[in-house]
Amino acid sequence: MRAHLLVAATLALAATVTSANALSIVNTDKANHAIMATPNGGKTHEFVIKARHTGHISCTKGCELQLGVAKTHFDGKVHKIWIKGGKFVSA
Repeated sequence: MRAHLLVAATLALAATVTSANALSIVNTDKANHAIMATPNGGKTHEFVIKARHTGHISCTKGCELQLGVAKTHFDGKVHKIWIKGGKFVSA
């Protein structure tokens, strides 16, 4: 019985740590947006964030995001950004 409790606690902790290290991108626009994300020292990946939805990208060591032709670099300290009018806006 204790093994089940230990497994459940471990999974809960893993889910918390993963979401705490992610960069959240909130798309407030009425259109979907494709984002190219390149973590520092990593490979480039394309993400599509649907209209009025939130996406999550691992950006703990910083990353470069591209939306259209505009490129922006975010350090690991930023945890949430928004897309408004087709552009990145940070808090």
